[in-house]
Amino acid sequence: MHTLTTLYRLRVHLGLQAAETSDDPRLIAALITATAQIESEAGRSFIPRLATLICTLAHADDLFSLPDDLLELQAISDDTGAIPLDEIERLPAEGVTTMLRRKDSAAFTGDVSITGIWGWHDRPQHAWLKANDAPTAAVAISDTTFTVTNASGADSWERTPRLQVGALIRLDSEYLRVTAITANMITVLRGVNGTTPAAHAASTPIWLFEPPAALAELCLRWAAWLIQHPTAPIPSEFHAALAGYRRLVVA
Repeated sequence: MHTLTTLYRLRVHLGLQAAETSDDPRLIAALITATAQIESEAGRSFIPRLATLICTLAHADDLFSLPDDLLELQAISDDTGAIPLDEIERLPAEGVTTMLRRKDSAAFTGDVSITGIWGWHDRPQHAWLKANDAPTAAVAISDTTFTVTNASGADSWERTPRLQVGALIRLDSEYLRVTAITANMITVLRGVNGTTPAAHAASTPIWLFEPPAALAELCLRWAAWLIQHPTAPIPSEFHAALAGYRRLVVA
């Protein structure tokens, strides 16, 4: 499940009542398809993932463009070995990184291996917000369900319910995807988006991933269209809404 918004928000968007759940699998499928089509057309991912990308450089240089949008640089090396992060300048200096430069003007050589959090966000510093909730007991590596204090309470932006099916959440450095909620028991996919399942102590804060607002809203409209007009082409206004979010590739 890889979605720019949640099942709960799509149900609200469609005006469904709480008891009207028979179409939930179809709604989730529409969200997955809408997200995939939006990201494919934009040429970039709007949901963060941990990955190591290998960049093969045609020429040795102290500056090169990245093959994807970089939110957080965790490690980098080239044919000469590991490069300390404090020797790397990220460009632009704030926001999503698209280029890297050696501060000492030394050249990158050969294959450059870059480990980090990849994805695009219009406000990276606000991509994660506090859920104002936490597991009530320790979460083992193998646990796919755990209890929280109050799944239906308000998050740090005063929105309810704070935990929703389809939401991407974070415990420490592990990403998890919420697949079901029963009272205060949540079911999750562990170690998603390239992260590794880990044990977490009771009361570990839960963080919620908040996609760019305009894209989350577009995903709702796109998914609703797929449900209500399954054989019709996507409206041109939806494609136009993506114009400012397409990734430009620097040669």
